[in-house]
Amino acid sequence: MAGRLSFNEYDRVVYKTCGKALTDRPFSARREGQAVAWHLEKANETLSGVNTATVICQDNSSDIALSAVYDAALKAYAKNICPVSVSASLLIGESFEERDAKEYVAGIIKAAKKLSLSVSEINVSRGDVAEPVITVTAVGDKFTRQILPSNEYYIVQVGHTGNEAGILLADKASSMLEQYYPRHFLNTDRLMAELGETALVRDLLMETEFMVPVLEGGIFTALWDMLEYLHLGCSVEIDKINITQLTVEICERLDITPYRALSGGCALFVTGKPEDAVAMCAGAGLCASVIGVLSKSNDRFIVNGEEKGYLERPTGDSYKIYKKNNLSGGLS
Repeated sequence: MAGRLSFNEYDRVVYKTCGKALTDRPFSARREGQAVAWHLEKANETLSGVNTATVICQDNSSDIALSAVYDAALKAYAKNICPVSVSASLLIGESFEERDAKEYVAGIIKAAKKLSLSVSEINVSRGDVAEPVITVTAVGDKFTRQILPSNEYYIVQVGHTGNEAGILLADKASSMLEQYYPRHFLNTDRLMAELGETALVRDLLMETEFMVPVLEGGIFTALWDMLEYLHLGCSVEIDKINITQLTVEICERLDITPYRALSGGCALFVTGKPEDAVAMCAGAGLCASVIGVLSKSNDRFIVNGEEKGYLERPTGDSYKIYKKNNLSGGLS
């Protein structure tokens, strides 16, 4: 039957993997899976009336399991939900190796533990997909943010833009990149660590007026979505945007725009007290900076030195466009 795993395989991939990591094994699992849309629909039905946030990621990098959990947590925070647990669905291809599936399950558990979240359910199934698809739903309680009176509202970035794209490209395009850079320079451990750290800024959210996670499409897409929601304009200085040198080098070498690339673990905050927000992030060991200010006009300026341009409407994720055009014939 399509989507069905044998009892022995499911036991090795899910139960034994979870059993080693979760002493109380507070999760359920099914061995017979469906398409990812089915999992999402059923999750919404099961959790009707419960506060949830769901993300869907598709890629063949094991790191995607960790970033999917982090992104679901950030998305929950953006909806004023403080997550307490996650449920996950993994859809793999018919030829996918069992050891790789176990690595994805372990990645989900590892990320949840780092965020102090329980794992309520993990489902693994096979289907007609070229790359694994992970659906993660974060569940939690609503919280009320403290509204801070202020005449001016500033945009604060936490984390680095393009970091998720940098992680994936350092892996997928490694053969080409190693012709120009030493292997130690392409190490992405620090970028991976930051994904989890950024998702832990719970106290900061109580001190901000608005927050959006920077996910697919990068910081320019998140900025556009935020301004559309608020019906406001902005002035953002591009040299204030946080980006690592590793991401800059990789994106320049591959002719990718890092400001429009996958940026899991990064977030934008709107606050009337930017100094307090940056100081709180610094106290948690997180990179944060004030990148711009909101305005009541409809103008959305991107300032680069003495040049001033306009923020353009989102046109897609530059990492995904590159991957489709350059990596579809075989990944390194």
